[in-house]
Amino acid sequence: MSSLLNYDKLLKWSNLNHMFTALAAYGGVSCIYPTNSYIVVGTTKGLILIFNYKEFLQYILMPQALNEDDHNLRSKVQLVSLSADGTHLAASYQSGDVFLWDLSMTTTTNGNRTTTGTAIEPINAILHITEHRDIQVNGLEFVGNRHTGLLVSDLDGNITFHNGYRSRLWYLDYTSKKILSIPSNEILLNCKSQLFIKNKDVDNGLTAVLTNTNFAIMQLAKNMAGNIVFQEKITYNSTSRLIPYNDISWYRKPRERIQTISFSINNQVNVIKFQLVNNRWLQLVSKKITYQLLEPIISMNWISDSLLSFFTISNRFLIMNPFQNFEIILSLDLSRSVSLSSNNIVFKLFSNKIFISSSFSFTLGSFQSWSSLILNHVQRGDYINALNLLNTFVTSNSDSRETIHHLATLLNLNPEIDKRKLQLLDPFHNLSLAALKYLLKEDTNNEDDMANLLALTIHIQSSWFPNDKESLLLFLDQQWESILTSNGSRKSVYLETVVELVSNETLKIIPPSIFKSVISHVIDNNEKYDPTKLNSLILHLDPNCWDVDYLCKLMRNLNLQNQMLLCYVWNIKFDDFVTPLVDLLKWIRDGNTSNTEIFHSEEEPDFVFDYIKYLLLGNYYPSNESLLPFSKQAKVKSQLCYIIFNGVCINWPYSTSNRFSATQGEQPSFPYFNLLLHFNAPKFLDVLTAILEDSFFSEEEEENDDYYGEHNSLEIDTEFSLKVTRQYVVDIFLDKLLLSDPQIDKTLISIFLATNIPKYPQFIRVMNTQLECIVSELLRPNVSVESSQLENGLEALLPIYEPKDENKFITELKERNFYGAMYQFHHRNKNFVELLRMTLDYSVVFETYENITLGSTFEIIIKNIMHLDLDAQLEVADIISFNFTKIMHILNPTSTVKYIQKIDPQLHENILKLEDESVMQEYMEELFKSYTNSSTALKDAYISLCCKFKPQSDLIPWLTSLQLEGVSIEKLTSNLQNTSNYEGLSVIYSKLKNYELVVDNLVMCINDWFLAGIEEEIKLSTFIDSAISAIYLAVDDARFNCWMKLITSLFMQYQQGKIQPICDKMLQYVFVKLALFGDYEAGTDGDNNMYKVLSGVLEHTDIIKMKVADIKGLFIDVSTTYNLEEIISELILKITENSSVNIVNEYRSSLVEGWSIHNDECEVCGKKLWGVGLSPIVFKIWEHKRRKEEIPDVVIENAKLVIFKCNHGFHTKCLENLGQKNGNYECLLCNEQ
Repeated sequence: MSSLLNYDKLLKWSNLNHMFTALAAYGGVSCIYPTNSYIVVGTTKGLILIFNYKEFLQYILMPQALNEDDHNLRSKVQLVSLSADGTHLAASYQSGDVFLWDLSMTTTTNGNRTTTGTAIEPINAILHITEHRDIQVNGLEFVGNRHTGLLVSDLDGNITFHNGYRSRLWYLDYTSKKILSIPSNEILLNCKSQLFIKNKDVDNGLTAVLTNTNFAIMQLAKNMAGNIVFQEKITYNSTSRLIPYNDISWYRKPRERIQTISFSINNQVNVIKFQLVNNRWLQLVSKKITYQLLEPIISMNWISDSLLSFFTISNRFLIMNPFQNFEIILSLDLSRSVSLSSNNIVFKLFSNKIFISSSFSFTLGSFQSWSSLILNHVQRGDYINALNLLNTFVTSNSDSRETIHHLATLLNLNPEIDKRKLQLLDPFHNLSLAALKYLLKEDTNNEDDMANLLALTIHIQSSWFPNDKESLLLFLDQQWESILTSNGSRKSVYLETVVELVSNETLKIIPPSIFKSVISHVIDNNEKYDPTKLNSLILHLDPNCWDVDYLCKLMRNLNLQNQMLLCYVWNIKFDDFVTPLVDLLKWIRDGNTSNTEIFHSEEEPDFVFDYIKYLLLGNYYPSNESLLPFSKQAKVKSQLCYIIFNGVCINWPYSTSNRFSATQGEQPSFPYFNLLLHFNAPKFLDVLTAILEDSFFSEEEEENDDYYGEHNSLEIDTEFSLKVTRQYVVDIFLDKLLLSDPQIDKTLISIFLATNIPKYPQFIRVMNTQLECIVSELLRPNVSVESSQLENGLEALLPIYEPKDENKFITELKERNFYGAMYQFHHRNKNFVELLRMTLDYSVVFETYENITLGSTFEIIIKNIMHLDLDAQLEVADIISFNFTKIMHILNPTSTVKYIQKIDPQLHENILKLEDESVMQEYMEELFKSYTNSSTALKDAYISLCCKFKPQSDLIPWLTSLQLEGVSIEKLTSNLQNTSNYEGLSVIYSKLKNYELVVDNLVMCINDWFLAGIEEEIKLSTFIDSAISAIYLAVDDARFNCWMKLITSLFMQYQQGKIQPICDKMLQYVFVKLALFGDYEAGTDGDNNMYKVLSGVLEHTDIIKMKVADIKGLFIDVSTTYNLEEIISELILKITENSSVNIVNEYRSSLVEGWSIHNDECEVCGKKLWGVGLSPIVFKIWEHKRRKEEIPDVVIENAKLVIFKCNHGFHTKCLENLGQKNGNYECLLCNEQ
């Protein structure tokens, strides 16, 4: 869509330079009021200029009444309003003055009055309203259809009706009547009346009133009494502006009662739909919709009943659908198209035009019509995109359809899709033919463009009006006439395009003038001839387009794939389904088509089976469309069954005595059935298997009643009909099995019977002797039939077959390697022991069976284990025990654990027989994770394997969570010792609360760490912290010994030079912990502990041997660390105590001091807050307060101040008058609370 329609170019911009130059002399633009013929512009110097759209100045309106002698007002025009008939104009000024002019008092002598020609006499106002002087006017409207009745609202909160009348001196004077007064704690922001619609009951219509806290709709009666019919509280996001951005916009369709109004404050917009009931009270049609834009809204206008436009402070123009979650339909940055760098920007939207004025330009932007957008492409010779864009305006499957639909009003398109199609139909036809002629005139080879154009135009015509066949045929005829004048290659391109459109089902009908050409094009194209194209053409085209004689004559000479189409053509055009079948049977009988009426081919008619199958299933062949109605479907099925399943030869044609023979010589029973069976038995049997599922072949009449419903009473010629049921078909085949006909493959018949008889037990009944006959055929070797087919037949028959000798039957199955059937037979007989045994014995064979696995066998056994006798259960357990290794090889450990647990948990001990310890460990991991097992042998083995195979990162958490109850501690510790896992031993001894052994093993860990010398330091810290924690838990001499062992170990590592810096740091850390240990136990002294332990360390044999010089530096570092730690602790305590006092004192003094005030006047009322000129009443209040005397509440309220943290001050009463609530004030200058 973006390549076809650039949204930024939807607007065509033009600079109104003449107007801009003329307006510059009057101070520039302050407001714009466009109409259909004129542009009214208010200036900053007070004059109002009226231009036509050719930029010629027509009128100058002077803000001076006829009866006033003083010079005209030089104040900025703020608002302009025009009366309903356009004869009177009113304007309000920044000064608060309101003027009214009669535009009919003076007429122009020249339709285009220029700024450079004869001077234009200014028009004086006929009325000057001074009621609102020095007050900002924010609403100006004519009342109803009156010329001198004005509704004016101002910032003081008054809505006043001013009514002009003629005095005795024939001058126009006015009377004023207050309609509504807003309370002093509210700010009146805007007041706007709906567009005047004449109504005999309510002459003056509705007026919307917007304040900073409320929105209301007021009805003005004929006597100008205001009646509030709707009111609600509003909230919005406030800004630093005292008067927020705001606007009101009305919308009402002609002759409709439902009205829509929207109002905005800052960035929030609200939409209300309502209707007046009895012209007295307002009823909401839907819930109010509220939405917040990203930035404040300057102007807002309704474009249609579902589109609302916005102009924001960043110069962005938005069109949104408020009734679809404010979906953005169009977003334009106007600053990219217009110079808007100044602040004094004036924006106005009228109809499909945008007016923007700035300090540098006056610009008009017009939305281009749909025809202009199309013409832009045509002028560049881009007809394809022109047509694509035209299609975009209508098509319902385009992503841009919704956008175009919403913008229809702006693009001059009919908003209703169907009417829009009619609006664009003639332009589309003209554009299509023009594009075609343009390409035909081109000398270049543009076959691709031609194909694209034809495909697009035909697609558009057929998709716009899919049911209007006449228009489509006429359109195609017109195109074909144009093509006929061109060369052959162009004709070929056109015909190929038609073929493609028909093949993809875009085009379903073509005129007779094209049909033969299209068919000939497909067939005569020898190099690229594709039979499927002809098939697609015939199947997808409306049969009314066909030339049947031409088609039949043509396709008789084509290949077999096209011969089958003759069936479809014959069925459709002649409603005859029997003749093609008879011809096909003759073709099979004779081996050629010499005696056929329809076909002509030297190949074999293999498609006869598809023809029979499709029709007997109720579908056309080969299109697979349903044969409707059902009465016709049943009739066709009965006709075909009469021939195929007839026991004797029929007369053909029916009305003659000519016998239709199926073979030469004596005719067998069921001649045509035999003919098809001998021709291709597998295909015929497949067809029968498929059609027997159709309820037409059900024996009970009720079944047919359900299927055919009300069409069951069929108009079938009973003389040529035959009731064929499933039993009927099966009986034919059972008889065939008893015959010694060498042409009949009894094995295939047996497979068919075995597969279908069990499917329909309620419809097919056979004796066991007949089943024995079928089974014997299936068990007989036959090299022409795959073994899997025979086995599948046997499996299908097993649910209803009872062999006379089960052992003999099993032996025969085993001899034929029918293990799947044997498996199903054991399953049916609930011989689960044999089922498990054979699954394990023939596990390699069963890998080729999708539905037989060891897991599925276990599931069957588990489901039935409780119903087995004790001997069978023991036998199952023995089989599992014997084959446990094999089971583990076939299944994964997780599945094996799950099945064994459900069958017999004691069988888990078989895992101990495995030689692969890693598999054993994985098995036990799953077992003990998911289930509780009390076997001591399994537990001991599991613990041993975990100690051996688990990585250290997993083993330590596992040992930590291990429950030692029932565990052999001796074996566990022995396993850990064998693997030198001292960290694991420390965990176990910690659980046993043998803390001295914990420290012993952690010392070993520390020694190993230093020996490796490559591990992370954090691991060493973990060992030392764990050892210290154990020491804390030890008691008496054990604790003393533990400290000595830990420190001695570190001393020894230090003396050996093992990473001395780290060793030094760790020793300092340990000594600090030792020194602080006294804090953890009452009655102990950290210093004494340290000295006692240190003495013991120094008396250790290994330490005595160390040189004093080697450990002197170490002792100095330890001593320094200990003393520094003690000093820092005391300092931190003192700093904390002193700082907290200072903080509290500072907080208290801040509370007493309060905030200073920077401004000496209230920003709202301008009165003094403090200093020279302050009201004496404030001093009186202060004096009374100091003396603790009573003061009247009114006096206090009027003198209260609010001082903010930002140092700005206001009167409390002033803030509350602006809508701020008591106790929740906000600074008007910086939004501080």
